[in-house]
Amino acid sequence: MRNLFFRGTNWQVEVDVGAFKLIAYRSLEKPTLSLGANVNVLIHRVYAFDGLKTTVVENDLKHDPIR
Repeated sequence: MRNLFFRGTNWQVEVDVGAFKLIAYRSLEKPTLSLGANVNVLIHRVYAFDGLKTTVVENDLKHDPIR
Protein backbone atom coordinates (compact mmCIF):
# COMPACT_ATOMS: atom_id res chain seq x y z
CA MET A 1 0.00 0.00 0.00
CA ARG A 2 1.43 3.35 -1.08
CA ASN A 3 -0.74 5.95 0.74
CA LEU A 4 -3.64 6.14 3.15
CA PHE A 5 -5.82 9.25 3.56
CA PHE A 6 -8.70 9.91 5.95
CA ARG A 7 -11.59 11.41 4.00
CA GLY A 8 -14.11 12.07 6.78
CA THR A 9 -16.46 9.18 6.01
CA ASN A 10 -13.93 6.59 4.79
CA TRP A 11 -10.25 5.89 4.06
CA GLN A 12 -8.81 6.53 0.61
CA VAL A 13 -6.24 3.82 -0.11
CA GLU A 14 -3.61 4.03 -2.89
CA VAL A 15 -2.17 0.70 -3.96
CA ASP A 16 0.53 -0.16 -6.52
CA VAL A 17 -0.39 -3.13 -8.72
CA GLY A 18 2.48 -3.67 -11.13
CA ALA A 19 2.95 -0.41 -13.05
CA PHE A 20 -0.54 0.84 -12.10
CA LYS A 21 -1.67 2.97 -9.16
CA LEU A 22 -5.16 2.04 -7.96
CA ILE A 23 -7.30 4.22 -5.70
CA ALA A 24 -9.89 2.56 -3.49
CA TYR A 25 -12.07 3.46 -0.53
CA ARG A 26 -12.27 1.54 2.74
CA SER A 27 -14.99 1.77 5.36
CA LEU A 28 -14.17 3.25 8.77
CA GLU A 29 -15.65 0.12 10.37
CA LYS A 30 -12.87 -2.06 8.92
CA PRO A 31 -9.50 -2.39 10.68
CA THR A 32 -7.00 0.36 9.85
CA LEU A 33 -4.24 -0.52 7.38
CA SER A 34 -0.56 0.37 7.74
CA LEU A 35 1.61 1.94 5.05
CA GLY A 36 3.55 -0.71 3.18
CA ALA A 37 1.02 -3.44 4.04
CA ASN A 38 0.20 -6.04 1.40
CA VAL A 39 -3.49 -6.03 0.49
CA ASN A 40 -5.74 -8.13 -1.72
CA VAL A 41 -7.32 -6.32 -4.66
CA LEU A 42 -10.74 -7.07 -6.18
CA ILE A 43 -11.64 -4.74 -9.05
CA HIS A 44 -15.38 -4.16 -9.43
CA ARG A 45 -15.17 -1.58 -12.22
CA VAL A 46 -12.60 0.52 -14.05
CA TYR A 47 -13.01 4.08 -15.29
CA ALA A 48 -10.77 4.51 -18.33
CA PHE A 49 -10.02 8.09 -19.43
CA ASP A 50 -8.85 8.82 -23.00
CA GLY A 51 -8.78 12.52 -23.77
CA LEU A 52 -12.35 13.77 -23.40
CA LYS A 53 -13.93 10.29 -23.39
CA THR A 54 -14.56 8.16 -20.29
CA THR A 55 -15.36 4.46 -20.53
CA VAL A 56 -16.73 2.43 -17.61
CA VAL A 57 -15.81 -1.26 -17.67
CA GLU A 58 -17.59 -3.59 -15.22
CA ASN A 59 -15.84 -6.78 -14.11
CA ASP A 60 -18.38 -9.45 -15.11
CA LEU A 61 -16.19 -12.19 -13.60
CA LYS A 62 -15.71 -10.57 -10.20
CA HIS A 63 -15.82 -12.71 -7.09
CA ASP A 64 -14.28 -12.29 -3.69
CA PRO A 65 -11.43 -14.86 -3.41
CA ILE A 66 -11.57 -14.69 0.38
CA ARG A 67 -15.21 -15.75 0.64
